[in-house]
Amino acid sequence: MAPKDSAPQVVTEKLHEAIDGLRKDVTRVEIWATALSEFAKPVPDYRPNPKYELGRPGEAAERPENEAGTTPPTGRQKSSE
Repeated sequence: MAPKDSAPQVVTEKLHEAIDGLRKDVTRVEIWATALSEFAKPVPDYRPNPKYELGRPGEAAERPENEAGTTPPTGRQKSSE
């Protein structure tokens, strides 16, 4: 049987373990709450730089300078080899 003066030490250790577990749980809850609050916000509008846009699907057919059967320009220059 354990001595009587070790009983308070056992209770103290159990209390410390419980508090450590509670801290971990609170941290986990804070992380999830932050993540959920960020996911609840609407996605911000995004407009890429026009320099890097490829164009809209219907644009090639609307341009009179493109003839049927030709590919639209890519913006790349042909190398002369």
